[in-house]
Amino acid sequence: MWRWIRQQLGFDPPHQSDTRTIYVANRFPQNGLYTPQKFIDNRIISSKYTVWNFVPKNLFEQFRRVANFYFLIIFLVQLMIDTPTSPVTSGLPLFFVITVTAIKQGYEDWLRHNSDNEVNGAPVYVVRSGGLVKTRSKNIRVGDIVRIAKDEIFPADLVLLSSDRLDGSCHVTTASLDGETNLKTHVAVPETAVFQFIEKDLILLGATAVEDRLQDKVRETIEALRMAGIKVWVLTGDKHETAVSVSLSCGHFHRTMNILELINQKSDSECAEQLRQLARRITEDHVIQHGLVVDGTSLSLALREHEKLFMEVCRNCSAVLCCRMAPLQKAKVIRLIKISPEKPITLAVGDGANDVSMIQEAHVGIGIMGKEGRQAARNSDYAIARFKFLSKLLFVHGHFYYIRIATLVQYFFYKNVCFITPQFLYQFYCLFSQQSFGTACRPSCVTK
Repeated sequence: MWRWIRQQLGFDPPHQSDTRTIYVANRFPQNGLYTPQKFIDNRIISSKYTVWNFVPKNLFEQFRRVANFYFLIIFLVQLMIDTPTSPVTSGLPLFFVITVTAIKQGYEDWLRHNSDNEVNGAPVYVVRSGGLVKTRSKNIRVGDIVRIAKDEIFPADLVLLSSDRLDGSCHVTTASLDGETNLKTHVAVPETAVFQFIEKDLILLGATAVEDRLQDKVRETIEALRMAGIKVWVLTGDKHETAVSVSLSCGHFHRTMNILELINQKSDSECAEQLRQLARRITEDHVIQHGLVVDGTSLSLALREHEKLFMEVCRNCSAVLCCRMAPLQKAKVIRLIKISPEKPITLAVGDGANDVSMIQEAHVGIGIMGKEGRQAARNSDYAIARFKFLSKLLFVHGHFYYIRIATLVQYFFYKNVCFITPQFLYQFYCLFSQQSFGTACRPSCVTK
């Protein structure tokens, strides 16, 4: 029991060995020399709460906000001491806001639980006891042999052992991981594929391709964002050539823009020298607009010890493109922008499960409901059906929201002035005796 508690707290990881020994189909040795190794299960958990921790965790997250914590302190002070105002004036609105927010977040988390149960309960076929057995995705164990049919989703990280093709190859797409929709060829390990052969003297009859077309009015939307003074960064898992081509076609990069590249960096010193060269080029050509292209490997080196230099180069570029990005790298870039000296407000837009971490890290997260599923929409603050709706969301609804917030702030300011100033002046009259302002004021008003 004590060891299980330590494992749950992270002090005693379940896997203690320096090496990982995996037995195919979980056929363990029968002798007594084998020590069982424990690995994590295959369940997917994207929800935040459970039935047991919802109330304390949700209250903790809500009272981490300065406004909620402030009104909580005011409410407690009004309960503990004799004040001219009733505790209901601050307690009731606070209770209403906390309750409505908890209901909203609880409903959203319930949807995440349903989505997780749908994925975890998906039927899969594994080899157990020498036969093919139907089970659920969450029951897959390390070492299981899983059979995947055509057009099925991989339920876990798998090693290709065999396929129905003679050369032991298969074609997969990783759109849910890195956003790439092109097919990738994988070949079974040499020990399990029956034989390999070389094709020659072939006559090419034709070729097919998949066109990954942009949605309507993407270029106009990005241009509108740029005209509004919003700086646009593109974070994608596509390879370098595909990412640059898409940026040019959607208007993120212009043909007249000087494209700078920070790619294929191998060491910290090489990355630092390249960043200095880019900074000098930007300084020398300050009239020309610059665009920066960074790949995932170079970004990891740049963020390790050269964050300030990297951000200086990015600030002086009109557009930034980060390609070959892992989901966690996207979130790290958002976090880096948030903590920069300018303290900008960040907004992340994504349409796939690989964008969830980025959407959750930004100040405002927007999910696009598309062919790659609804994970991004379910984990976002706002959901839209097309990228072109982003301009209306920001420039129309955002403008109206700004006006409403400005009016509400002015209302609260003048309301507090009118509410507090008489009480403050009345304290001189009652010699700070905490006498209620309301009960003393009404008789005098009636007699007059």
